[in-house]
Amino acid sequence: SAGGPPRELVLIGATVDDAPGRLETFLDDAVLNDERRLRVVHGYGTGRLREAVRGALRDHPLVASASAAAENEGGDAATIVELQD
Repeated sequence: SAGGPPRELVLIGATVDDAPGRLETFLDDAVLNDERRLRVVHGYGTGRLREAVRGALRDHPLVASASAAAENEGGDAATIVELQD
């Protein structure tokens, strides 16, 4: 929905093995619902989950961009995803 808050996936506590499947489902749902701007919250932790999430997003055909959230949207504990039109 344009102008609404970004659809959000919270992966805090997820494992690096578990996260990609959840991310895939989330992206598919977002496309079906015509959402273009998403937020994935992975927390700080060791950084392994953040790297896994960003790596998966970077290589994903639906994703136009993925970058650290602004401070007011979670900073480096979250990733903002823009989907292709």
